[in-house]
Amino acid sequence: MLTSLILFSLGYDKETVKKNYLNYNKHQFRRNFLIFTAIGVLLVHPKYAKELNYALTANELYFETGYNTIVDKYGSIQNYLEKAIGLSKKDFETLKSKFLLSK
Repeated sequence: MLTSLILFSLGYDKETVKKNYLNYNKHQFRRNFLIFTAIGVLLVHPKYAKELNYALTANELYFETGYNTIVDKYGSIQNYLEKAIGLSKKDFETLKSKFLLSK
């Protein structure tokens, strides 16, 4: 979800951010499989494998829950980034200048 907050801070809309978030699974499958294998969870503790999978998998429900929780409490993602995280207008400008191409 941290990457999603960064994308929101750069001005991306919810649908674009959610699409990026859900693409995580396509790119992280091999890494997640190696993590599971390295710690032996798949063979030794199937219960823990399921719980670990939740932590390592992007899920639309997780995204929507996080998004809605923030919006319900702060009114918008922008307000959350400013009030809870403490980003200033200058911080947003700095992030945009570092990560976005000039038009």
